[in-house]
Amino acid sequence: METNLDSPRLVIGIDAGGTKTSAWLGRVRASPPPGKPDQHAKTLEPPAAARDQVEVLGQGLAGPGNPRAVGFEAATDNMRQAVEEAFARAPCEMSPAAALCIGAAGAGRPEEQARLESWCMAAGLALRVKATGDARPVLASAYADRTLSELKNMYGIALICGTGSMAWGCDASSEARSGGWGYLLGDEGSGYWIALEGLRAACRSAEGRAPDTRLLPAFMDRLQLSSPTGLIDAIYGEKFDRRRIASLAEVVVATAEGSNEQPNAGEPDGVAATIVERAACELCELVRNVAGKLQLGTRPWTLAITGGVLLHSASLQSNLQRQLQSLGAPTIVPVASPVQGALFLAASILD
Repeated sequence: METNLDSPRLVIGIDAGGTKTSAWLGRVRASPPPGKPDQHAKTLEPPAAARDQVEVLGQGLAGPGNPRAVGFEAATDNMRQAVEEAFARAPCEMSPAAALCIGAAGAGRPEEQARLESWCMAAGLALRVKATGDARPVLASAYADRTLSELKNMYGIALICGTGSMAWGCDASSEARSGGWGYLLGDEGSGYWIALEGLRAACRSAEGRAPDTRLLPAFMDRLQLSSPTGLIDAIYGEKFDRRRIASLAEVVVATAEGSNEQPNAGEPDGVAATIVERAACELCELVRNVAGKLQLGTRPWTLAITGGVLLHSASLQSNLQRQLQSLGAPTIVPVASPVQGALFLAASILD
């Protein structure tokens, strides 16, 4: 175990979400010393991309890191645990990093970010700290092919669609957001929204108040129910919280795509397909709202998408892409690990 692995270049990225907290420890590669110019060289080497400038040394995982959902103490305990695990998996002992970036769900306001930064400094995790909401690292992850310097002037939109939904974007001088009101006031197009719309359609179908849909037998099969009325006890039971309801979105998506194991499963279900299409419309509205506030216009821009529902649903992605044509068809970049963007943002502080 090395005790000092170039600590002035160590950086930490933290993605603190509603279900888990990820922390990556990295080292910013030192730029090669300037050499004597080659008079015969016709071209210069391009600056290294962010993914080539930051070497990942260790990764850690812990429980929920949303201060608003689990409380500040529990959230920060999980952040510390994730960082400690990242160091434990790295070839160096734990010491204050040169820079750290926390992207936390439930920390979109300046006062929430300032509190996280103060905690991080007091905990001795890093010498320089930046706290932000959970969307900025998503967009930064889409900049993996660009330089760390370009992160300081990045522009585009991040769309998050998991249990909840929201869109956030920025350009060189401003930022804007849409959605993120929570499951009672908003979260349109999210996993929770899709699941709830599917369950409601199944219940109406059971009573003959709506067209037949394979959603009803699909939900019954997933929840191991013998009758439609069993949905009442299952959904209102103590163990069925908001996140577990949201997990049923995959039933709706599978039924819409004709990929579940019910009779006639090879055929897309019209009711479920309509729900997925409406979800894409709601998500597009979030993006459209942010694009309008930032006045992105017709210039090329990036849409970074993340969240289990969106990343794992081909039909939702295709519906969204089709509806985004009116916004100039942005380049869509799926982001599986937003913590990578947090690591890049930490490194950009030193760049």
